[in-house]
Amino acid sequence: MEPPSSKRRRLSAGQSPVRQAPTNQALVYQAPLPQAPICLFPTDQVAVYQAPPPDSVYDALSYLDGPEILQIVYTLLSHPDSRTLVLSLINGTYNAKRAAEQEEVVDFDHFSKSVWYSLNRKWTDPRGSKEYENAWHAYGEVTDAIQSIRGSSKSHTSFGTRESALVTLRKIGKSVILARDVLGAEVRKNFQCDDCFVSAMFSIAENMSPEDRQNIRNLDGGEFVDKLEELVGLAKGKCIWEDLHEVLDVLLDRAPPREDRTDDSEDDEEEDSDDGSVEEGWGSR
Repeated sequence: MEPPSSKRRRLSAGQSPVRQAPTNQALVYQAPLPQAPICLFPTDQVAVYQAPPPDSVYDALSYLDGPEILQIVYTLLSHPDSRTLVLSLINGTYNAKRAAEQEEVVDFDHFSKSVWYSLNRKWTDPRGSKEYENAWHAYGEVTDAIQSIRGSSKSHTSFGTRESALVTLRKIGKSVILARDVLGAEVRKNFQCDDCFVSAMFSIAENMSPEDRQNIRNLDGGEFVDKLEELVGLAKGKCIWEDLHEVLDVLLDRAPPREDRTDDSEDDEEEDSDDGSVEEGWGSR
């Protein structure tokens, strides 16, 4: 009989003995390592990558944040094999989007109606003391409208879009000037230290070409310029927007453009009436 030490399974060359776990301990499973870890953008070599189905790629990109997508694109640009294709796709997409925006005309008039409603209906209150509190909400809605218009009126957008932006902003400005009682006074007080209204109008006017500014001057037979001059005078009387005249200067080519400012209604016949009434209706241009 062989001694106990000899009762072991003989191992072939190159094999390692397999240790059995003690019976009083649980087995611990260790997952095998993948044969070849996938690295999309290695620093020293280009990995072979099999693209998933298009739907999966779209879902993955939708899940990522903007900075993460930018990092992927930037990394692709660092590889000669993909740089030309990526640049072509970027330029093609950019030019197509710019061309579409130059053709599209955005109408902002609904913002003037909503601002008029906020200042003359929504936040008014027979109790004057309540209007002190409501004024902050109304002011916030006015500034949100102004920023939305400015954000949608870039230098590459169509002339029709920027025309609508200036016309609507003028209406919003007049609604603020004509707003009554405690609410109106408090909203105007907030605008005494807020430059967003003048900054938005100035930015749009300054980014117009000389031809576009000429078209604005000719708008409605010059009526827009007359109304803007009226607004400058009204604002001066209420001690707000003291730089509004600079918008007029740019549109009339009376002054060279200066550096852009830092800043990172139901409007209607009532606005344009001689007596400043707020009861005549909405939507006049």
